[in-house]
Amino acid sequence: MEPYAHLKTAQELREEGNREFKGGYYDAAAAKYRAALRKDNNWALLHCNLALCFAKQEKWEEEHKFKNQARM
Repeated sequence: MEPYAHLKTAQELREEGNREFKGGYYDAAAAKYRAALRKDNNWALLHCNLALCFAKQEKWEEEHKFKNQARM
């Protein structure tokens, strides 16, 4: 974990995750989205973003789990 990551907002972590995702760094993006979810677990978009990371890696069980959480 990077220094001071605990001080970042869910939005900041999501934006960092989006940059990682655009660069094709899906594991790094997933880590940022997970960190953001620890701050705001009710943000459905983060669940969708995380599901998309897993879909890009063809990790279908994980993709299905987070896709379904986004629907709740």
